[in-house]
Amino acid sequence: MSAVKNELIASGLVYESEYGVVSFTVPGMTNYIQRRQPVDLAPYEQE
Repeated sequence: MSAVKNELIASGLVYESEYGVVSFTVPGMTNYIQRRQPVDLAPYEQE
């Protein structure tokens, strides 16, 4: 998982706000993403 985290940090999308926690660099980005791409909590179904 740290490779993905490091890529996101390097791209400037997130920063490590505290140990083990990352935050978006743009205020309100979490809400924007949730509005644009609602989370489906159903189990993944492969076709």
